[in-house]
Amino acid sequence: MAHPKLSYRQIRTISSSLFLIGLAAVTYLGDFWPGILLAIGVPLVIRQFLMGKYSEAGLSFCIYGGLFAMFSFSIQWSVILPILFTISALFLLLKEFFNPFSTNEVEDEESTMHEIEIEIDKDHKHEE
Repeated sequence: MAHPKLSYRQIRTISSSLFLIGLAAVTYLGDFWPGILLAIGVPLVIRQFLMGKYSEAGLSFCIYGGLFAMFSFSIQWSVILPILFTISALFLLLKEFFNPFSTNEVEDEESTMHEIEIEIDKDHKHEE
């Protein structure tokens, strides 16, 4: 389980402040696009990092950073989007299969209940 470095209230305050500073910078510089990607992405990454969600922070950094780079340096959609989709897919797969805490009690109970329902359906069909 991820352990936050600060209280949730402190983390929320820091990320909200960074978002407002980003909006101020975007407004002042008059560079709305792609600056808004940084104004949204940086606070999100910092928030995830401070909450101890390092892999999510890395993924968010790749997505927002990749989109920002694509628009800032005129990189073709056909180049950057497959890379971002592949990174996202690999992240989801690795997180699901290599995270030791990938399920919780509710998910385990739902899975067990689903298996019981399947067995009941099999028995019911077998009796007919």
